[in-house]
Amino acid sequence: MAGLLTATERASMRADAAATLADTCSVKGWTTERNARGNVINRTEEVRAASVACRIRRNPIPVFGAESGGAYGRQAETIDTTALAFQGWLPHGTDVRESDHLVMASGTRYEVTSVDDEASEAATVMVGLVKLGIDNPDA
Repeated sequence: MAGLLTATERASMRADAAATLADTCSVKGWTTERNARGNVINRTEEVRAASVACRIRRNPIPVFGAESGGAYGRQAETIDTTALAFQGWLPHGTDVRESDHLVMASGTRYEVTSVDDEASEAATVMVGLVKLGIDNPDA
């Protein structure tokens, strides 16, 4: 089955999307060594991609949790600020996997929680992220 877009249209769409990726990050993953029993004996960080164009923003949908003690014994919903979600975009074809880290030039690290690159016509790879080392989630 032929794609909905021509190769030229896809290239143009990806170039337009790349222009919106104003930040730069590195994609870091791990190489894992296991012993004969299958236990992890060594985990080494590796750079999958360095100096990759990217864009990260806070997810507009807050993460809610339940807290007891609400009015009349009902549970009150509160925003769980320790698990604030972010969304990120990388150029189409970037090798990024769940549990990888995106490391910004500032040193800020995000863990990849999901990768959405299944659309064949995709202009970018969209990832779900959690900011690591959050002391102040608004920082």
